[in-house]
Amino acid sequence: MESWARELLDVWKTNIPLLAKAVVEKVATNENVVVKYSPADVEQLGNGILAMMEEELEGRGRDVYATYLQSVVPAVIMQGEQLENLVRVITLDAVIMQQEIVPRVSEQHRERAAVYLMNWWANHNADVVRIVQQELTREAAGS
Repeated sequence: MESWARELLDVWKTNIPLLAKAVVEKVATNENVVVKYSPADVEQLGNGILAMMEEELEGRGRDVYATYLQSVVPAVIMQGEQLENLVRVITLDAVIMQQEIVPRVSEQHRERAAVYLMNWWANHNADVVRIVQQELTREAAGS
C-alpha cells in the first residue's frame, strides 16, 4: 500500500469519533435532511467506510463494498427512503467527512488523499443510484 493511502486510513480510523460529532452537528442543522443520526450511527458508518476503503487500497478487491451496496442500500429503499434523499445524505456526509479528514493528512499526502476521497464518494453515489434503479426495476417487474 502506498504511503498516502496508509496515512489516509490511519487518519480516518483515529478520527472516527470526530467525524461522528461533525456529521451529527451539521446534519442536525440541515432542514433538508429528514433522517437524523446518532453518534453511534455515524461511528458505525465511519467504520464501514474504513473497511471498504481499506479493502480497496490494499488491493483485496471490493467484496465488503459490494456486500454493503447489495444489502444496506436496498434495505434503506425498501423502508421507504427516497433516492433523492439518500443521495442528499450521502453527499452531505461526503462533504463533511472530506472537510474533517483531508486537513488532518500531512501536506505531503493531502492532495492524493483528497483526490481519492473525492473519487470514492462520487463513485459511491453513482453506485447507490445504480443499485436503487436496479431494485426499482426489479420491483416493477415483479408487480
